[in-house]
Amino acid sequence: MKKQRPLTVLELALMGLVHQEPRSGYELKKIFETTPMAHCSSSPGAIYPALKRLEERGLLTGKVERAGSMRPRRRFRVSKRGLETLNDWVARPVSHEDLVWRIDELILRFGFMGQLADTDVVCRF
Repeated sequence: MKKQRPLTVLELALMGLVHQEPRSGYELKKIFETTPMAHCSSSPGAIYPALKRLEERGLLTGKVERAGSMRPRRRFRVSKRGLETLNDWVARPVSHEDLVWRIDELILRFGFMGQLADTDVVCRF
């Protein structure tokens, strides 16, 4: 069986934002453009392919929705498998390598921790 590559910081950020509430690619792009998350990438050329990969892996589900006179948008939700993946990521112990090489990912984990993790996980972080 082929081992899947680890999720990127962009993919984890997208999953965390979609977990907060269902969002379209356009809404996610706007969040990235207007917040400190822009360092991940606000480029549609990065966001839309990442959403497609997450959906193909079964971590997100997308559904086309219409809202009034607006164009139909594909709105994404975190799947059960995606929620398990997010929870595992947030609860993972912090390593020395995380502190040295993945500080952006640690900050992102900390940011999503309040909505995903139990109090004991937050205290251990």
